[in-house]
Amino acid sequence: MVSKTLVLFRRLITIRLEMYLKLWVLSGYLTKSSGGVFPSRINDGPFIHSFVFVSVIQVLAFCFYLLLDYYEHFMLEETYGVNKQTIGRFVLSTVKTTRISLVAISTTIVWFLESLADVGYKYYCYLGYVIPRVNVIFATLVPALVAPSLNKFRPLADAREKYPLAKIHIDHVHEINRRANLSYYSAVHFIGYCTTDEIITLTAYEIGLSKMNHSVMKILTMPVSTLWVLSLYLACIHNKSCYTSFGFSNEQPFLIGCLLFMDVWSALESFRKFTLNLGSRYLVHEADKGYLDKLCSLLSKFSEDETTSKAKVDWAYSMLHNAEPLLSERFLAFDYGSEEESNKYD
Repeated sequence: MVSKTLVLFRRLITIRLEMYLKLWVLSGYLTKSSGGVFPSRINDGPFIHSFVFVSVIQVLAFCFYLLLDYYEHFMLEETYGVNKQTIGRFVLSTVKTTRISLVAISTTIVWFLESLADVGYKYYCYLGYVIPRVNVIFATLVPALVAPSLNKFRPLADAREKYPLAKIHIDHVHEINRRANLSYYSAVHFIGYCTTDEIITLTAYEIGLSKMNHSVMKILTMPVSTLWVLSLYLACIHNKSCYTSFGFSNEQPFLIGCLLFMDVWSALESFRKFTLNLGSRYLVHEADKGYLDKLCSLLSKFSEDETTSKAKVDWAYSMLHNAEPLLSERFLAFDYGSEEESNKYD
């Protein structure tokens, strides 16, 4: 909470004092003062100016987060006796990490942004065309090629569920450890340690998702969300009034446009995330209806943390941070009875 509050104040100060403009002017002065460090054909271009600008921002961010890290390790953790670091080791590790990231990250960011500036609209159209297809390919190739190469599967024993057994497999590792972990894809791999009745329940549950078009809705959500992000990006990157509001009346640096977009996007991202979580949680509750006893025991097995089934959280907080309801929320959403009755599945 303290760190998020300080980050919010930092952003407000950056906007209020027009820090982007001042840092851009400072980076331009440093670029010209570098003299013969870089060749003239590179030094006169926007690349070095942008590189210096990103480096200055990284140094300031390093100083800001250094104070937060110091407060976390040597004040909070030290108070409760869990701090394992010394000040010397802390400073040494921080300097090593910053020295590498200062050059690598700055160069990568500037190169990528300058490439976007050169390509223009074609690149955004390309992203809008390719990203949905990559998602579909990834969702189909992972269960068919990647998962079998990383895990040892065996076919499910013949049983009364009359489902194509060639498409349901048991992961040998999870069966030994008796730790359930489920992955359901288009090729239907079942990974876990469950009874036959629970497998039947799970199969019926997944068929119900397809019948209610939940899978189609989730697939369509990805390209729509990507299109919205790209549209907002184009609206910010070519908006003259947006540049003017931050003091850039004579020039419109592409890098500054990206930073302005990130400031706008950080505010809208919370709304977008909340909306997507709201829809996703509604689909989960809708799919849970009709499967009570066996589904509750099945969800308890799939819980990575046993405390999540009994956790009590504020509904608004959970809706903002969790794309799916917690087990306790799913249990209590069943029209089964009291909270004590639902906890018997934990």
